[in-house]
Amino acid sequence: MARTIAEISVMVIDDNRQAIRLISMMLDDMGVGKVSTANDAKTGWEAITTARPPFDVVVCDWNMPEMTGIELLKKLRSAGNNIPFIMITGRDTIESTITAANAGVSFYMPKPFGPDKLEQKILQATGAVPVVDKA
Repeated sequence: MARTIAEISVMVIDDNRQAIRLISMMLDDMGVGKVSTANDAKTGWEAITTARPPFDVVVCDWNMPEMTGIELLKKLRSAGNNIPFIMITGRDTIESTITAANAGVSFYMPKPFGPDKLEQKILQATGAVPVVDKA
């Protein structure tokens, strides 16, 4: 039996605090069980590699100082970590899509995106099912 979205955990990584707040609110509204955040890729790396139990999916911005989201993704894949990875970015070009795909991204979401698109990708990445109100 598939897990519900209420049983999954998501790591959100973005250097923009407003973006983190907005994405976290979207995830909370869709019923995600646990939402953790990091303000930079280095902190995200540490959280992802030490989390027990591991996160079910990462939602990460591409453009961040010091270490970009694409660098984090490459580092995770090089370490053998195949966690589902959703790259969010303002880069909506064929070249950036190819770069992300070659790095091992699971899903690529250009900004802006709405809660329905985010939920669709979270469900696809985790195999979870949405929580259905029984009202």
